[in-house]
Amino acid sequence: MAKYGADLMTPRDAIELLLDPQSDAAVRREWAMLQALALPTQADNTSTTNAPHVTLVSGAFADGALDELAGVLIARLLPSPAVLAELTLFGDARLTLARAVTLDGQLAEAVLALRAEAAQRDPGTARWPWVPHVSLARRLTREQARLAMAAVSGGPLAVTLTQVRRWDFAARRVFPIPAR
Repeated sequence: MAKYGADLMTPRDAIELLLDPQSDAAVRREWAMLQALALPTQADNTSTTNAPHVTLVSGAFADGALDELAGVLIARLLPSPAVLAELTLFGDARLTLARAVTLDGQLAEAVLALRAEAAQRDPGTARWPWVPHVSLARRLTREQARLAMAAVSGGPLAVTLTQVRRWDFAARRVFPIPAR
């Protein structure tokens, strides 16, 4: 449901932050650990656009309408330190396992400004609160979530957020967003 707008049919583009190569590799190792246990994991998505990321905002934005603002507000602050913190679960009947992400204060403020502008363009973006995270596994049963949390028990990981991009739902492509 999070990929669709207020009418549940509108495609959702997303503005995302990517991790530095070492941190990306650490998250992919967690994905692989879960995959080795035959749990549904982000590693199951074999698209070339699939990468560990922090979604900043998603919405029905025509033709990269937020790209320039994301470049001004977000990309200019990169690289930025962050922490992949404790494990967290989202959902109800089916669960998403993720690592909460603690952002630098200046970057967090910039994201909130971007989200406020996004909500002006697509009120559907404000339907859910923003919880910065990196997803590890989706559509887990409660038992699978218990197993996954036991398997991925590592502590916090200091990372660097290095790039901002837009995921274009309709085109199934990503577009880098440069600093402006």
